[in-house]
Amino acid sequence: MKNLAIRPLSAAIALLCLSNAWAQDAVPADANTVVVSGIRKSYADAVNMKRDTLEITDSISSDGLGRFPDLNVGEAIQRIPGVQLNREAGSRNATINLRGLPGTFALTTINGMSFAQPVLNGSTPLGAFNSDIFSAVTVLKSPTAAEQPGGLSGNIDLRITSALARKDGGAIAIGDEYDELGHLTTPNANVSWNKHFGKDLAVFGVYAYKKEDFRRDSTQVQDYDQLTAANLGITQAQFDARYPKSEYAKGILFPGQIRQTVTANTGATHSGAAGVGWRMNGETRLNLTGYFSDRKLDSSNQYLNYIDPTANSPITNLGPIFTIDTPTGKQAMINSYDYANASITDSLRSAPQRQRTHGLSADVDWENDEWHFNGAAHSSRAENRQDQLSIDIVQSARTLPGSNGTYGHYYSGGEDLKNSVLTLFTPTVSHINPGPYDQRPGTSVTQARNNGNDRFGVTGTNGRALTSVDALQVFAERSFEEGFFKSVKAGLRAEQNDFVSTGTRNTAQGINFAAIQPSLAISNPYVASFAGGYIPGYTKNWVAVDIPAVLNAVKPVTVLPGQTLTPYGLVNNDADPGFSSYNFSVKNRIASGYVSSIWGSSLFGVPLKGNLGARYETTRETVDSLDTSNVTVTIPGGTKVVTTRTPRQFEQSYRNFLPSLVAKADLSEKIALRGAAYRTFVRPQPRDITPSTVVTEPALGTATPTYNVVLGSADLKPYTANSFDLALEWYNRPNGLVALTVFQKDVKGLVGPVRDVNRLCPADATALGLGHLSIVGNNCLSDILVNVGTAEAPSMQPARVVITGQTNQQKIKVNGVEFNVQQNLDWLPAPWNNLGGAFNYAYTTIKGRNDDGSAATLPGVSRNNYNLIAYYETRQWGVRAVYNYRDDYDLAAGGTFNGAARSVKARGQLDMSASYTFANNFKVSFDAFNMSNSMREEYEGSYLKPRRLDVDGRTYQLKLSTTF
Repeated sequence: MKNLAIRPLSAAIALLCLSNAWAQDAVPADANTVVVSGIRKSYADAVNMKRDTLEITDSISSDGLGRFPDLNVGEAIQRIPGVQLNREAGSRNATINLRGLPGTFALTTINGMSFAQPVLNGSTPLGAFNSDIFSAVTVLKSPTAAEQPGGLSGNIDLRITSALARKDGGAIAIGDEYDELGHLTTPNANVSWNKHFGKDLAVFGVYAYKKEDFRRDSTQVQDYDQLTAANLGITQAQFDARYPKSEYAKGILFPGQIRQTVTANTGATHSGAAGVGWRMNGETRLNLTGYFSDRKLDSSNQYLNYIDPTANSPITNLGPIFTIDTPTGKQAMINSYDYANASITDSLRSAPQRQRTHGLSADVDWENDEWHFNGAAHSSRAENRQDQLSIDIVQSARTLPGSNGTYGHYYSGGEDLKNSVLTLFTPTVSHINPGPYDQRPGTSVTQARNNGNDRFGVTGTNGRALTSVDALQVFAERSFEEGFFKSVKAGLRAEQNDFVSTGTRNTAQGINFAAIQPSLAISNPYVASFAGGYIPGYTKNWVAVDIPAVLNAVKPVTVLPGQTLTPYGLVNNDADPGFSSYNFSVKNRIASGYVSSIWGSSLFGVPLKGNLGARYETTRETVDSLDTSNVTVTIPGGTKVVTTRTPRQFEQSYRNFLPSLVAKADLSEKIALRGAAYRTFVRPQPRDITPSTVVTEPALGTATPTYNVVLGSADLKPYTANSFDLALEWYNRPNGLVALTVFQKDVKGLVGPVRDVNRLCPADATALGLGHLSIVGNNCLSDILVNVGTAEAPSMQPARVVITGQTNQQKIKVNGVEFNVQQNLDWLPAPWNNLGGAFNYAYTTIKGRNDDGSAATLPGVSRNNYNLIAYYETRQWGVRAVYNYRDDYDLAAGGTFNGAARSVKARGQLDMSASYTFANNFKVSFDAFNMSNSMREEYEGSYLKPRRLDVDGRTYQLKLSTTF
């Protein structure tokens, strides 16, 4: 993998050396033959934006028609050094990582101001916007005191050019997208218009529409299980003799639950922006800019099929035993076997989602030769909603010697799941075995069972987040012609930021159980085209259900006193610990002030210029949540959970002092040296670390009665970082750049598990309803006594208490190097003068230790990534090729769908675009994404322990546009 990173770097350096050697003696080409538009102009604009700023920044600019030749904003900005695109989700949300830190560490702004982002979990989904409404995107890596605070890794600024700064005219484009996987076609269109009425009044408007219909198909090993004597139908003594512990101390693992998945998304995205600008006089300007984006995936369905061999599943014809290296030694494994009597599940998870935001910004600007005043107001609202409903058909394994009649074969494919083979035979075509089904004692509230213990599951989480941002800010700046300080700026900002989270959990309680019949199963519409033929060994014995038909059959539900309904009209599982975690609100009242100065001098004849300043910000945070207590009680025919909720309000205030120093030395007309030192912070995303406390009392009849407590995290503080950057930039020729940047971030306050014994076993736990606690051996015991005997023969013993939670504690250090080369070869003789290209590379390391001594890692971040770009453009036509690469990276562990800790293999992707302009201003553009047909592959510790393979296929876009 090192060679993959070094070879393009060597090629870029060679190209640069050749470029400058030839350019010294080359005769300048006729200026009329050099095109500075389209592809070339977008790269030239990016270089000029970088050169003109004091801070360390990188930008991308749209082409002459306001078009980014990429699927979405996230795909476009991954071309910037230090930006990595996350491809974990199958819904093209396009979240990103910046400078070795997850996307939640960055602040996304519009025209330099924070806005209400359509976030439910995680970071800003850049896929929620049509990129055509933005004129440029700037990644601000070393913010000054005058910049919007709140981005620890940097600020991602989505730029919408104001009305007065636009040229008169308009553009119209219509197009179509074709997704190879599933042979899906979807239209798109955009229109824009800019008009000046005289010199002092201007308006603009842009609207973009995109129909969405795309898929991701996957095969997955959900977990690896220990091979047991029961699997082989032999005694433990026979098993130990066959596989002695001296040789197989860690046992033998085999692929456990095997999954196939199709994620199909259908919907549309509407985005727009409009504005008006008025130059009231030579010194005063008024700008009003509004925007909106509404992405609605009406249908977002996951079709799953999984085979789960259990302890009752005979396993035969085992493949060869091999070993892999693990941190704790050699691990023996097999990757192929025959199975029988396995648990078989066919599931449809419907998760339609909506991401929308809209906002309005206004500013008044007054400026003369000495003074500059600006006042701005912003108001925005956002919603992210996802309603998930999962219908599961489960053929359960029978207790031996019985059998459910299923059997088949599995082979993981070695290092490549693409070569995996899965066969499945089931005794029933529909996979729904005969009933009757009901919720007999011991059955989960999300399931109904029949006499054979087969299950019909109804579950899923419905989540909604509403965000609002209202802000006012002003600044005054005084310029000076003489002296060290060239200008001094002072500003104030007030912001009100509200986040309201709600959620419910679907259950099978009260449904019409008699409606659970084999007729509810339907043919899976995607079986024939699964993975586009790239995983030929998949099983075709795979059924589905029609969710509207299922809901019509099982509803209306019977609602008992105190129960509530979900958006699907099903009974809500209010005893689920997650339910309380979904329902809360966070209000932040933020006030800040700053002083920032531009200074200039010289040292040994070298011109120096920079920015020195500091911002002081205060935050008053109010959290309203519901603390929950779940108690299991006996009722006729079984037990039930009684839930008690207690409203809780938590308030805290914190302050942040954010100094910054940015300096630039012009070592020559073409060489600049920049340095920056600054402090930044970021607030934790509320729904990622929820504020509610949940206490679950011991289940009845347990031998060791245990109270499980999840502490709310309402008192978490922002993460902070002291950062240092140094950049050397060589603008070797017009629109050319060679840059090398190094940076370091000392990050404090990352969230990790609570380790303080005074919180894990507090002496006084009466506020939690747990009495008084004390440590006895390795256990935390309460003075509350629980009967572990019977009513006739009681046996009282202290209850055990297990408390978990999150707190600010961990520290890491992030170090990185970014290298960027961008060149136009317009000094070459025709036709080679139309060539150009770019190369950028980023290397990032993370240093730190977890509490257990293991090396700290952050999920989703690659150590190496690079982009290699080449283009050729004439007046009439142009082509561009982009190759993006990132190496292996770790993912977060856990989750019912993801399983244990895992990593993603290195991946490279080739994209291409081409355009032809006709004499009458019509232009045809063609874009091809993932021409390399690259797949996303996960593994656990070793490539011989594969976990998941995602197939997205190739995507093509054809667009016809014109200007007027």
